[in-house]
Amino acid sequence: LAEVVGQDKVIGDIRGIIDTQGLLGQKFYLIGKTGVGKTSTARILADTVQPYFDRSEIDAKDMSRGLIRDWEEKLESCPIGCIGRAYVCNEAHNLSHDITERLLTFLEKPLFVKHGFIVFTTSEKCLFGNPFADRVDEFQFAADEAVTLAFALRCREIAQTEHLDGQPLEAYVNLVRNNHHSMRKCLRVIGRGEFKA
Repeated sequence: LAEVVGQDKVIGDIRGIIDTQGLLGQKFYLIGKTGVGKTSTARILADTVQPYFDRSEIDAKDMSRGLIRDWEEKLESCPIGCIGRAYVCNEAHNLSHDITERLLTFLEKPLFVKHGFIVFTTSEKCLFGNPFADRVDEFQFAADEAVTLAFALRCREIAQTEHLDGQPLEAYVNLVRNNHHSMRKCLRVIGRGEFKA
C-alpha cells in the first residue's frame, strides 16, 4: 500500500479500517478514473488475504450466478497459508441487476463475514448510484493536481531508473495530464520511447 501513488487520503482511510477491524468481512468499493490505482490497490489488499495465484478476480460483465455459488462453496474452507478468501470484481458498473441482487445476498452470508473479503472497482458511477452503498466502504480515488504531481514524480523516477529520462519535471506533468492521469498509459509512452518534452 505504501507504493500506491498519489492516493494518500484513500490509503490512509483503508489502513484505518485494517488497523481497527482487519480485512475479513470487509467490502470495499473503489471509484476513480482509469489508471489512478484502483485495481492495483484492490490486488494489493486481496493479496493480503489470499495470494494472487489462488484468489478470484473477474470483470463484472463475466460474473454469473454459478460463479457466485462457487464462491459460496469455497468459503467453507480456507486455502493453506491464507487468512481467508479474497474476491476482486472489476468494472462493477457493468454488473446486471440480477447479479447485483445475488451478490447482495452473498455479502450477508455468515461465512463471508467470517472468512471473505471483496473489492469492487469501477471507473464510473452507476446510473442509480452504488448498488452496494449500504453494505460497502466506498473510496473515491483522486485525479487532481496533487495526484498529477505525484504521478509525474513517480514517472520521472521510473524513467531515471530505466535510463529513459532526459526530460524536465514539467514534461512529466504534461505527460500525466495528456494521458488523463493514467499511470499505466504514461509508463507505456515512456517504455516505448515516445516521450518527448
